[in-house]
Amino acid sequence: MCLDDTIKVTLQSLGAAAAIASTYVPSWGDGYQGGNIGGLLAAMLSPTGRFGKFLTVLLSLSVSGNIAANFYSFCPNVQVFIPFLVVVPRYIFSIVATAMSVLFVASLPHDADV
Repeated sequence: MCLDDTIKVTLQSLGAAAAIASTYVPSWGDGYQGGNIGGLLAAMLSPTGRFGKFLTVLLSLSVSGNIAANFYSFCPNVQVFIPFLVVVPRYIFSIVATAMSVLFVASLPHDADV
């Protein structure tokens, strides 16, 4: 097993442990209602006060960095499957994919407390 796999297994185990612990810690359970991972993380970090909120914001912003590569790889795939779109610049597809994901996230129900 390489180091990358070890890190993945460790993080997945920590995530499973946090989800299981949410049944025993009431505030974590409230944050995790409905499978809300962000709410669980916010509840876990809430004892640190404003620093926990800061870390929650950093975690949420890091998601866009991880998705950026997928959005860019979406562009050539669209151009391969729909050849007449080759004349459209690739950054247009990235903007469209970003707009689609923002609209999707905006359409989700949000909890005002988190």
